[in-house]
Amino acid sequence: MNYESESITPLKGEVCTQYTRCGKTGCRCRTGQLHGPYYYRIWREGAKVRKIYVREADVDRVREACATYRELDKALRELRARRQELTQSIRRSCRASDNLVKRVKGEQSGLDVNR
Repeated sequence: MNYESESITPLKGEVCTQYTRCGKTGCRCRTGQLHGPYYYRIWREGAKVRKIYVREADVDRVREACATYRELDKALRELRARRQELTQSIRRSCRASDNLVKRVKGEQSGLDVNR
């Protein structure tokens, strides 16, 4: 079994449907019957919005790939948030531990001085 052909490569963006006017004077699109549907995957790269045509035969697969990307992105954001929480917790514990060590050392040095 070839698993590679069954795998889905996550794709950023979403599939949008568009209808267009061709601009010909006698065409039906002048009266409101637009041409289409045409499918495009639209996503953002920095400040730019990118758009690429998707064949009708590929629409379902591309939509699934976009949904997979969104799921993975959400899971990654949740993991990053959890990592941040754990990091802050560890730092608080380390500060508390450091304070305890300083306090104990201070008490010990005070006892040594009194002897």
